[in-house]
Amino acid sequence: MPAALLIFATLVIILYSGCMLWYYISFKRYHELPLHNAKPLFRVVSVILPIRNEEANLRMLVHDLLVQDYGTGNCEIIFVDDHSTDRSFTMLGQVCREHTHFRLIRLQDGMTGKKHAIAAGIEAASGEWIIQTDADCRLPANFISGHVQYARAGADLVAGPVIVRTGKSVWGSMESLEHFGLTATSMAAAAAGRPVMCSGASLSYSKKFYLEVAPGLFAIPHASGDDVFLLAAAKKRKKNILFPTVPGMVVTTGPAEGPVAFLRQRIRWGSKARYYRDADMLLLALLVWFANVTLTGLLAASLFVNGVVWLFFPALALKSFSEYLLLNKVAARLRLRHLMVLFPAAALFYYFYITFAGMLSMLGSFSWKGRRYSSQGCL
Repeated sequence: MPAALLIFATLVIILYSGCMLWYYISFKRYHELPLHNAKPLFRVVSVILPIRNEEANLRMLVHDLLVQDYGTGNCEIIFVDDHSTDRSFTMLGQVCREHTHFRLIRLQDGMTGKKHAIAAGIEAASGEWIIQTDADCRLPANFISGHVQYARAGADLVAGPVIVRTGKSVWGSMESLEHFGLTATSMAAAAAGRPVMCSGASLSYSKKFYLEVAPGLFAIPHASGDDVFLLAAAKKRKKNILFPTVPGMVVTTGPAEGPVAFLRQRIRWGSKARYYRDADMLLLALLVWFANVTLTGLLAASLFVNGVVWLFFPALALKSFSEYLLLNKVAARLRLRHLMVLFPAAALFYYFYITFAGMLSMLGSFSWKGRRYSSQGCL
């Protein structure tokens, strides 16, 4: 194996591990802002929920929304149906008739996808502070009040922690750990002053800010990305971005329906990267992919070239150690250390998945909610 490639591989792993250690140190030093009781700060807070074929999740979702500790007189819940083909629209219609602070709208013909659903919900919202989440999520009782607390602390955009429920299978636990890695990296990067990711399953911001940046969001030719591109817009405008690190604000979401659905989801997420214009987001995406490609390449080369295996194992150990430090620290803060049990096993195959999911995401098409998308819209 050429010496230049070995040097490149070594530098990539060192840079990646150094980045993870920087995140770890930054998160370790980060302290939560002092927050106060969530007395109504706004006349109305609007919670936006895009819905498409969520019949199986609606009962628990509605339950979580009804037990929120934020007064119903100061919030409205807006469901936006994206042309569901199941009983979602009918079920929500009944719920809205029973609860006056719930509203239901349906996307117009010709409009599809989460980006349009959020825009339609915000257009219909009477609240000055917008909170968005997903229909397959379980929400803590202080979900709304928690976001309002951070708004009270001066945030322009609040990005809460989201994890995947573990389930009973080993695969489900592995998926939960993998998703937690994204959450941990997001929170630690924000603690370092360089936020790079967030989740639309727990996100809030002012309506005024959204309307200011909406034209730019729709100018990006991608069907998804309502969360990360909004974060990039906030960074560009030097808005105050806060990432809660308290266990009580953790939102949980359902796992993918098996490995194939999981891979499709990650391809959809990865396909956004080609439109990144934020330097932190782009550099981290490239660094993560090159680090995992490097490990995959070293392992493959070790089958044919003597001695390469002695670089592979130290590289894997260094990369995994830096990741473990970061994830374990965030898991301790969020009281999620049980997720770390499978970390050694995940570290052995994780780089394969990142390598190939990254390549497939660049092909420009993915499936979601029964639709086929290119990077620019529905096919």
